[in-house]
Amino acid sequence: MAHIPGFYYDEQKRKYFKVLPNSAAGGNTFYTPDKLNKKIQNGKSLNITKKRNVLHTGHLRELSMSSRVCEYQARTTVSSLKHAKTLWPSARIDAVGVTCLGIGSDEFANHRLWVGNGHGIYKEYSIERCLHEPSYALDMTTPFAEFSGPIMSITKTQKFGVITAATFVPDDPNAMLWTPSTASSRSTLYKMHRFKTGTDARCSAASGESSTMAIAGSDRLLAYEVTNADLKLIASSRLVSDVQCLQVLQPHTFMAGCRDGSIRLYDTRVPTKTRHLPIALWHKSTVTKFKLLSEPYLLASGLDNSLALYDLRFASTQRKRSHPVLSYDGYVNEYEFNHGFDVSSDNSLLAVADQSVGIKIYSVWSGERLRSAVSEYKFDTVPRAVKWTEFAGRGLFVSNGGRLEYLSVGV
Repeated sequence: MAHIPGFYYDEQKRKYFKVLPNSAAGGNTFYTPDKLNKKIQNGKSLNITKKRNVLHTGHLRELSMSSRVCEYQARTTVSSLKHAKTLWPSARIDAVGVTCLGIGSDEFANHRLWVGNGHGIYKEYSIERCLHEPSYALDMTTPFAEFSGPIMSITKTQKFGVITAATFVPDDPNAMLWTPSTASSRSTLYKMHRFKTGTDARCSAASGESSTMAIAGSDRLLAYEVTNADLKLIASSRLVSDVQCLQVLQPHTFMAGCRDGSIRLYDTRVPTKTRHLPIALWHKSTVTKFKLLSEPYLLASGLDNSLALYDLRFASTQRKRSHPVLSYDGYVNEYEFNHGFDVSSDNSLLAVADQSVGIKIYSVWSGERLRSAVSEYKFDTVPRAVKWTEFAGRGLFVSNGGRLEYLSVGV
């Protein structure tokens, strides 16, 4: 359509309209330079959104097509998931039960289960013995470490590990670093260093490659360098919002999920003089848990029943909610910060606890909620810890107050 100076052609109304000065913007029927600029910008945003959605859809379709066999295997796996064993069956079912779990291998390739509870006790167990020896791991009376308050996080690398805890006594240590000291053919001795941080130590993350770790809580994030059995504080930053969860992004970079809904980036090599760390994305509500999957996807849960998958390449860093690639229907969480959340080692299955006092299992890449014999099972309390394991086939550990339930495939 030909351009006529001083006039604007409305494609919907198929008519020319005279462009009036901004001072004449008293009614919606007038076209002024300000209104036209806003209209053009809105049109650009709409086109960008459409292009982004097309890219999301195309990329997910590629993922779905390339992992169709994996999706079938995931559905088959979950459908055969059944309750197999209860650890510590005589434990009390109360709010001070198992608070966090970790799973890994020691120097001798033995599968280990790390358990922390609301009494401030941390212990390690052999998974094989837990599942096959009835007399093993009957209780948690001989702790590996003990604090005055609940264990909040367990993080371990091949070089070192860190435990954080809440404390009821102001001067008590609320974190512990442990490093391997000597190893024999059957066991490993550790050096332990208990210390007090300048925050409530709600969460932690560690990078064995760079020998750095981060501890966060309230509105403060602390970064440490670990050398032998000692640690050195290398950075301390106050943020604009409380930190709820942490994860390593790169050897020197951490991601922090915050109460204001942001997931922020923190590079320990860069001096920070501002409380406004770079933002990776905005979630719909407070971020309670998140997991960085195969690049560039990130899975986040939060309050306001929010559970979504994001593509970091297209996530908005402005003060507004980023558009998710997928949302997972059926997730219920209005107020629970401490709930179980874990993704299987192949990034195909998500197990998450919510206010329904149960466990929901989703296919990560399709968003489908997968049904199994435990889908409708109600635990005594909201499970605070959930952990997938690949020991002797795929299985799932779920906390149930002071007890630990083990769900296995093909029992």
